[in-house]
Amino acid sequence: MVFVGAGRPLECEVGDIGTPAPGGLVVRTTIAGVCGTDAHRLDGDLPDPGRAVTFGHEGIGVVEELGAGVTADMDGLPLRVGDTVYWSPSSRQPGIASELGWPPPAELANPAAYQDYATLPPSNVVCRVPDDTDPEAVIAFGCAMPTALGGIARLGGVRPGQSVVVQGCGPVGLASTFLAGLTAARQVIVIGAPDNRLAAAARLGATTTIAFERTTVAERRAHSTIGVNRSSAAWGKRSSPTIGPPSNSRTDTARVSASQT
Repeated sequence: MVFVGAGRPLECEVGDIGTPAPGGLVVRTTIAGVCGTDAHRLDGDLPDPGRAVTFGHEGIGVVEELGAGVTADMDGLPLRVGDTVYWSPSSRQPGIASELGWPPPAELANPAAYQDYATLPPSNVVCRVPDDTDPEAVIAFGCAMPTALGGIARLGGVRPGQSVVVQGCGPVGLASTFLAGLTAARQVIVIGAPDNRLAAAARLGATTTIAFERTTVAERRAHSTIGVNRSSAAWGKRSSPTIGPPSNSRTDTARVSASQT
């Protein structure tokens, strides 16, 4: 599927399947997630790349061909033709765009997931999906889980006894909540909406949930800044309101921006 401009439908184009370079691979896409940034691009909220491009950065597929030298995934697990893998177009460092840039030109073989066959360059890491794991359970985290992992890493991790505030309970916020819940944090506070997502946050590890739509900024700050050590902002638009600790807060607070949609 090819993006040709904001406000226009994606176009279906037919092309040749790429050949993997040494260290790369070709994957037959079976599931491609839709990220909020994809919708923003279609609506024109993101800069127009000025050329036809492909996108889709949440992919699951079956390995069709391995380039020379490929024997394992990023975790060292053996990788063979026919294995199911998860990938997000990246460089050797997850979260950093590949050498083709993002989104990549439609006329080049590339790792975008909105196509039947994705050609991953040697720098693109993949994770093999275990045989007993439902691929739909993996794609449900889409790019939200890698984003949350990167955000928590940038915050310096969560140490035992610390308190965590997650601002927003979309996919990134819920992934952050899940990760924080796996730590020895003293409390995990989630601020967001709607109620069904707050309920999901509670199931994933939140010890306290605060409804954004039924509280004031002052009330949210009163309930979420005392003793807070880590704060993660997971709102997807620049116009999203500030709901976390005030700038003069005396807590040890860091902040990471992510996608709410």
